[in-house]
Amino acid sequence: MRTLILATVLAYGTLATAQTFAVSAHLVNQAGIPKPTVEKAQAEAIYVAGTGGIALLWGDSNKRPDFNFVMTDCKSGAGKATLGQTLEGNPHTSAYAYIYFNRVLTATHNTDLSPGDLLGDAIAHELGHLLGLHHGRDGIMMPTWTGWQLALLARRRMPFSQSEALEMQTEIRMRRMLQHDASDLVSAAHKRPLQ
Repeated sequence: MRTLILATVLAYGTLATAQTFAVSAHLVNQAGIPKPTVEKAQAEAIYVAGTGGIALLWGDSNKRPDFNFVMTDCKSGAGKATLGQTLEGNPHTSAYAYIYFNRVLTATHNTDLSPGDLLGDAIAHELGHLLGLHHGRDGIMMPTWTGWQLALLARRRMPFSQSEALEMQTEIRMRRMLQHDASDLVSAAHKRPLQ
């Protein structure tokens, strides 16, 4: 059943290059980031996600979001240049990423980037990972951002590529189809008469 769904999604995905898919997200501010910086980060993440055909909708914690971004400080563990990490779970269900605000602040020194803008770029990068993308040779999915990459980010010149957009949109379709299948199975089980 899942193979059939995947084949259908992949076939359909090649036809839909100009579509936009909405996903909801929640930001958890464990780093005490000032509200204007958070708002700027959310706006930047919306912009970059839009280059991949993703309408990123920030919501409150009352509804279950598609994705959660935890803003925290990294004291150890990740490499020194790492601005964020995605928690990878089962395929098509990963929903959590951590963004290291202290590293974002350090990376903005001597650049034209504000902490809010770079924070938003890091969120968009991790969203790409959550939606199945690996690191790329250019654009927002580059594995490391130094010198010239930071200059391009400051000018909003590191978008998602068209192939990355298609891959993310295919992943969103897959997630929705699997969620729909699961809910159909549960509702069918409840509707079945007991014998």
